[in-house]
Amino acid sequence: MDPPTGDRAVPGWSQWRLGDPWGKPTFLAVTNLDSTPEEFEMLQLAIEKVISGGAKAMIRVRPLGPGRYAFMGEFHQDTAQGVLVSE
Repeated sequence: MDPPTGDRAVPGWSQWRLGDPWGKPTFLAVTNLDSTPEEFEMLQLAIEKVISGGAKAMIRVRPLGPGRYAFMGEFHQDTAQGVLVSE
């Protein structure tokens, strides 16, 4: 499955909208475009992943029901925020 594409820019991150098939596991392709490390975090789903500056990470997301799931960059919480929408 291809990673979801961002449909709205948010400083530091993007908002992702997942269409079908919700209820199945998926992966998020996350790229840290900054030169410093960042920790991608989704508190609702207990996901934490440190991503080195300039690096990419594939983050596995368990099957989700419909809803909105907030994520942030822990090291830059003031600007690195977004939401994953599962429909």
